[in-house]
Amino acid sequence: MIILIKEILVIAIGGAFGSAARFLVARLIQIHTQNIFGASYGILTVNTVGSFLIGFLSIILIEKFKINPLWQLAILVGFLGGFTTFSSFSLDVINIIRDGYNLIAASFIMGNIALCLLAAWLGILIGSKI
Repeated sequence: MIILIKEILVIAIGGAFGSAARFLVARLIQIHTQNIFGASYGILTVNTVGSFLIGFLSIILIEKFKINPLWQLAILVGFLGGFTTFSSFSLDVINIIRDGYNLIAASFIMGNIALCLLAAWLGILIGSKI
């Protein structure tokens, strides 16, 4: 039971930092880009970077350095789970559709899926080479 509590705490702490980082990155991207779909570039950036990092760090932290499992949970589940977000992505898509940009919404969906899968694969590939 104590181990479960430790796991929950490290995930929660990592998640808090990841959520704050997501907000900051998405807001910075939003401030520096002008587009018709609000924060979409920010969420796309966060999800792509997060997908790369989870692929890369899963290899580096687990296979290469074999760090403590609690740190693995804090970083991979907590921080990156809080950093990336499917809910914000979903809201962006709904808002794009609501604004009448169905083709842009479809492109945004496909772009997110393709970029995030590619980023995770590249992260794993690069992490394996180190």
